[in-house]
Amino acid sequence: MDLDSNPFEPPPSTLAAQLVNNLSSTRNPSLQGSQNHLSTLFLEIKKYESRSDRSTDAEDAEFIGHNHRVVYVVTKVCLDPVCGGDDDVFSNKGKVLEDAEKALDVIITPIKETPTILVKVSEANSLVRTGRGVPLWVWLWPRFLRLYGKKGCETLWEKIDEFFQATFELVKGRQTEFWGVEVQLISYLRHCADAALHRVAGTSITTLPLPTIEDEISLPGNPDFIKERCTYALKDGSDAFRHADRLLTLLIGLSCAPSMGPLQESDSFGAYSVWILDSFLELRTVAARSSVYTTQQEEVDSCSRTLKNVHKLIISMDHHVTDATKRKGYRALAYLCAELVGYLTLSSDMSDPVQFCSILLDLASACQSSVSLSQTVAAHLQPNLTKLLESEAILERNTTASHHLDLQVSSSKVDCKDC
Repeated sequence: MDLDSNPFEPPPSTLAAQLVNNLSSTRNPSLQGSQNHLSTLFLEIKKYESRSDRSTDAEDAEFIGHNHRVVYVVTKVCLDPVCGGDDDVFSNKGKVLEDAEKALDVIITPIKETPTILVKVSEANSLVRTGRGVPLWVWLWPRFLRLYGKKGCETLWEKIDEFFQATFELVKGRQTEFWGVEVQLISYLRHCADAALHRVAGTSITTLPLPTIEDEISLPGNPDFIKERCTYALKDGSDAFRHADRLLTLLIGLSCAPSMGPLQESDSFGAYSVWILDSFLELRTVAARSSVYTTQQEEVDSCSRTLKNVHKLIISMDHHVTDATKRKGYRALAYLCAELVGYLTLSSDMSDPVQFCSILLDLASACQSSVSLSQTVAAHLQPNLTKLLESEAILERNTTASHHLDLQVSSSKVDCKDC
């Protein structure tokens, strides 16, 4: 994601004002009950004039407060309605998603300008109601995460990935102000992924994050997540599966990013990598057992995505983990390759066959230095590959025979016509 702002674009306060002006008159039903304080915040945002020559602490504090309000208002007006419910007769789903996509672009700008708003706690009696003793990120994260896995929100997922990646890069660049926060962010995402994974087989509504995360992120006053509305819900097992899959993908993207080098160098990276590998394999098992797929092609696509993610993680391991962890990664890769090949049929469509061949070559290279890995490939992957190749050979022979038969039939018709 390009974090450099375009000098020809209006400032975030203007973009936010444009969004809220367009929405405040057309989406009153979904904002009922909070319209008064939002209207006041709209006016504050519109009247604020950003100054590039801020020279005093008071001016800096005012600018931070302004950006804090911008993120809050845009989130409330543009992101909250996405999960407003299918029974909202006033909502135009296409327009709601379009506004949410714009909001994701707008929100990152004030966070980039003043990253400290992520840890800012709303003052008492403030119109920015993020909860008592709750930093902005704790209030904000659930409103992004609840869009992961929600059916119909697929167009937003890539932008949400970009948002988290950009945010982590900003946090990495300011160690003093965010001492320990990076670890809290990773713990939060991992906690939610783990909880979603273990609810794939469930049918009831699940509220995340679970209360046990409060101790890990060391919130002032240890506030109640549910009371402060810093949670989100997964409707069923299918939502939980998509959510866990997206979160694990995000965590791999974050851990493999160049800016996360210190994480890879840390002693905990090996255990973290093992957890991701185990989680992906468990997710595949639970998904197959819980029948979350509606078509075989969905199974193929899902397995292919998982295979690419695990391969990406293995490449990022390099010299940062033990040989045992690397072998575990390649064994997971072998199992996933075997599963994918087992899914493939003559009518299946593999999204990226070239990359799959590249993964097979990496796996073959790893087998040269590991007897146990070679045994795993021979026991699980090789039989499926042999079966697939035999099927293709049979198809080729049948196709050739069919072609000859068609030529013979056509020739017979010509001969009869001549007669």
